[in-house]
Amino acid sequence: MKYVILIAFIITVIQAYSALSDTCLEMADYLINEGEYEDAITEYKRFIFFNKEKQESLDYAYYKMGLAYRSIRRWHESIRALRASIHTSQDQDLSQQRRIILSTTLIASGDCNLANIELMRIIRSNARTQTKKQALYFSGVSSLYMQDWFSARRLFRDFYDFLPRQDSKERFKVVDSILTQIPDSYKSIRKAKVMSIILPGLGQIYANDWRNGINAFIINSLGIGMTGYYFHKGKTKTAFLISVFALRFYVGNVYGAVTSVENYNINLERQNTNRILKVIGMDEPGFVDNESE
Repeated sequence: MKYVILIAFIITVIQAYSALSDTCLEMADYLINEGEYEDAITEYKRFIFFNKEKQESLDYAYYKMGLAYRSIRRWHESIRALRASIHTSQDQDLSQQRRIILSTTLIASGDCNLANIELMRIIRSNARTQTKKQALYFSGVSSLYMQDWFSARRLFRDFYDFLPRQDSKERFKVVDSILTQIPDSYKSIRKAKVMSIILPGLGQIYANDWRNGINAFIINSLGIGMTGYYFHKGKTKTAFLISVFALRFYVGNVYGAVTSVENYNINLERQNTNRILKVIGMDEPGFVDNESE
């Protein structure tokens, strides 16, 4: 009789435990849908801790926890949870879709190199067409952020090959034109240095930095002019002191030209990247989260 009661008690505990676990997962899903991400993460962690053996539910919990972390911009924890969801998933198609989410999270965190590695694994695999299309798109975006214009052209060309519509082909022509012109649009640091050595301020003006270019020209002209004036007046000591300061401004003018060119090139990259993102955004392949249904 004692053993029967004990067995009944154990069964009751197991049933209650199972019901509680399911409740934790349901509560976590409810909280994440309500935007209560921190509380949702706590519930997902609780479920994972008590359900190491539930493989299907476990990978789902890791995935949703990764999304919760991503929503509050805790990139490291999000990436770790998404990787765990991919590792524990038994569904190949589902794993590939989650790898897309992982890659976009890596891009958002600034790790575009690692994002491209993940995306290339999908592109070179036998993934579904829609998943490959997403991988090509986001790999192209990642290449844009890395200023790898050659790779971006190749990836977007392959991406647009999946799109039969004529208007999409026309948009690719715009994107390809921008990507082709970017390398030739850069200003040369070496040229800016030479120009600033010949005539102070000219390197900055070459980089469209007119204000600093004019300032450099005026300050250096004054320094050279005052040095010559005091030498002419026979005040060599004063002329020497002024020449020391004038030389510092002259050298600083050369370095200033380099900074102006670097800033120009950075702005050029940013502007063109934004232009491309605006065009390709019209063809971005959507990701449907069917797991929350």
